Amino acid sequence: MASLWRTTDQLDTHQVAVLVDAASSWSLAHQVEALPEQVMRALEAGDPAWHLISDEPTSYAQAEVRGGDLEMFAFGGDPSDAQLLAARELAGEIGLELRAWRRHVRVHDAMPLEGFVLERSILLLERPLPYERTASLPPGVRLEAFRTGVDEAAWLHLNAAAFANHPEQGDVDLIELQRREAATWFDPNGFLMAWEGEQLVGACWTKLHRGLAGLGGEIYVIGIAPSAQGRGLGRVLVEEGLHHMTTRGADHAVLFVEADNLPALHLYEALGFSERSRDECWRAVRYPPEEPTARPTP
Repeated sequence: MASLWRTTDQLDTHQVAVLVDAASSWSLAHQVEALPEQVMRALEAGDPAWHLISDEPTSYAQAEVRGGDLEMFAFGGDPSDAQLLAARELAGEIGLELRAWRRHVRVHDAMPLEGFVLERSILLLERPLPYERTASLPPGVRLEAFRTGVDEAAWLHLNAAAFANHPEQGDVDLIELQRREAATWFDPNGFLMAWEGEQLVGACWTKLHRGLAGLGGEIYVIGIAPSAQGRGLGRVLVEEGLHHMTTRGADHAVLFVEADNLPALHLYEALGFSERSRDECWRAVRYPPEEPTARPTP
C-alpha cells in the first residue's frame, strides 16, 4: 500500500479533478457516497483542510477542524490503519482530539475501532415508493415551493432554531445554503415550505439522485419551528416529501437520522422506513487506560 503523507495546502486543480472523478465512479459502482456531500463541496471549493493523500485517489482522506476537534472522513467510508495513524499524529501536533468516521456500516458487520470509543451514530433509513399521503396540513398552514432569492433568510432562521443543538445542520449559513442551491441536484419545487401567515413554521427539503438501482429520493432536511412542534406537522411534511418524490418517479426513499433521536425514529418506522446502514463517529482515546487497582481480599 502506498504510504500516506499530509499537507495543509490546498490541492491543485488536477488533484481535485482526479479525486472528484474517482469519487463519482466509486459512488456509482457501490451505490453509496465515496465521500460525504459536505466533504465534496469543501474539496471543490478549496476550503482549508488537511489532506491525507497517496498515489491512489481511493486512499484519500480529509481532516478538518470542526467543533474544536479534528474530524476525519476516508474515501469509501472505512479509514485504514495508516490513515488513522497519520490523523492521530496530526491531531497530536495541533493539540486537538481526533474524531474518525466509519461510514456505510451494516449492523451485522459492526466492529469496535481499536483505540477509539463510539461517540455518535447516524442511521440511514430507507423505504420503497410510491407512497400515498394519509395526513393533512394543520388548519391555517399552507405549503409552497421554495423561492430562490426570496426565502433564504426565513429558512435559515427556521433551520437555526430547529437544529440549535445539532453539531452540523444548525450551523448552515447563507454561503453554505447558496452552495447547495448551485448543486446540479437542487430543485426548488422539491423544497417544501410550510407557512402560517407570514411565519415559516416548517420545511421539508427533498433531493433526487439517479444510480444503478434507479431513481432515488431523499428527505434531505426536515425542520419544524419550536413554536409549531407537537401539532403533527413533522409527519405531514415527511408524507408530502414522499408524495413529491413519488410524482417525480422515484422508486425508493432514504433519510438520515441520529440514532438517539427516538421520537423521529418512531415516526419514520411508522412510515415504513427501516435501517440500511449507519455512519459512526469514533473518538480517539488520548491515553491508554490505567491498570485497574486490585481489590483487597475480604
